[in-house]
Amino acid sequence: MELYLLLGAVIILLCVIFNRISSRLGVPVLLAFIFLGMVFGSDGVAAAWESGDDEI
Repeated sequence: MELYLLLGAVIILLCVIFNRISSRLGVPVLLAFIFLGMVFGSDGVAAAWESGDDEI
C-alpha cells in the first residue's frame, strides 16, 4: 500500500516539474502528460516492474 502512495507522489511531483520545465521551454504541457502516461501506463515501466520482467 505504501508503495502505491509513494509511486503516486512521485508521479505528481514529476507532473509539477514537467509543468515548470515546459513553461520555460515553450513546450505544451500536454506533451509532458502524454509522455508520463506512456511511461506509467499499462504497458510502460510500471507494468514491467509489477510483473517481475527484467526486460522492458
